[in-house]
Formats: sequence, structure tokens, C-alpha cells
Amino acid sequence: MSRLYMMVTITNRNMKNRFREFYGEHEHEVFFGTLARGTANSEVLDYFGLEASEKVVFFFSGDRGALEKIEAWYDHTYAD
Repeated sequence: MSRLYMMVTITNRNMKNRFREFYGEHEHEVFFGTLARGTANSEVLDYFGLEASEKVVFFFSGDRGALEKIEAWYDHTYAD
């Protein structure tokens, strides 16, 4: 029996379609998505180099192989 993992993706709303396309292309089912707005104060945002913006949150579950595909795609797409 394989283990089930849950991944939470929090991203700017302008990226939501890109993540939906990715999940669809790789046959990963997002079981819940919601719009969000951060509550971090400016000091925390500055520390992490972030800016206040509206977000979208996706919840995804899958086995280890599915999770590794998502991690590899993210690393390739956002590598420095």
C-alpha cells in the first residue's frame, strides 16, 4: 500500500491558470482551491522579499511519485 501525501500550493492569483494547466496536464486532481489574502505584516513580507497581493490556495493529494513530479516541475520552472 502506498502512502498518501497532501501538498498545498499558495501563489499569486495571476499564476492560478498556470498551476491549473500543470495539474491538468499531469492528471493531478486539485480537490480544493480557494481565493485568499495574506495577513502578514510588512516586516514579515520584507524579510522574505515578498509583496502583499491576493493569493490562490490549491490543495492536492497523491502518492509520492505524483508529488515528486510537481516538485521537479517547480524546481525546473523557478530555478535561480
